[in-house]
Amino acid sequence: MPLPDIGQFVYISVPDGPFKGSYDSRLQEIHQDHLVFDLPTALNTHTPKVFHEGTRMVITYNDLDEKVPYSFETLVQSIRPNQMLVKSPSEILRNQRRDYVRIQVSLPVQVLYVDSAAQQIFKFSGKTEDLSGGGMSLLVDEGSPLQSGSFVGLDFPISMDGQTYPISLKAQVLRMQPSIKFPGKKRCAIKFVEIREQDRKLIMRFVFKKQIELRNRLKGK
Repeated sequence: MPLPDIGQFVYISVPDGPFKGSYDSRLQEIHQDHLVFDLPTALNTHTPKVFHEGTRMVITYNDLDEKVPYSFETLVQSIRPNQMLVKSPSEILRNQRRDYVRIQVSLPVQVLYVDSAAQQIFKFSGKTEDLSGGGMSLLVDEGSPLQSGSFVGLDFPISMDGQTYPISLKAQVLRMQPSIKFPGKKRCAIKFVEIREQDRKLIMRFVFKKQIELRNRLKGK
């Protein structure tokens, strides 16, 4: 099973402990017994984190040739300035369930929310903070009527290969919290619940292309 490419961004999940949460990082070096990554960046604050030695995590990434997600469990071996060394995986799993790799990207989103209790319809705009084939992080104004558990309609464009594709879907707000990076905004964790498969594939292709662009940019191409 393939390891990530040098320069490729990965998604890190720490299941428990003081660093429990979701992060992204980038692979710097591959060695026989360890891998070297950038210090992980928290998805909610965009600040680097220095994990303790022995911190266990799951690293997920897309194979850029096969365009399928892989993951492996590992632990932190040591920390250097701006670097995290982790143990080379003994096993890499090709994910059969839908674990979607996400990228940080800002896209305009139109939101439709029907408040049945108040018998009101709200239409407002937001921006993505990150996006995957299964959901997004959405920034909305602090005064937004959304709540955890709300169902919404979302419309947003994705542009690639010189074309713009309109995406329309239904989603659920899983949780909300104030944005530290953007005062006056709330960050909503969004899960797609009704989406056309062709739209999901468009989003996934968009994510793969953005990953490749980032990798090539970092390599100076």
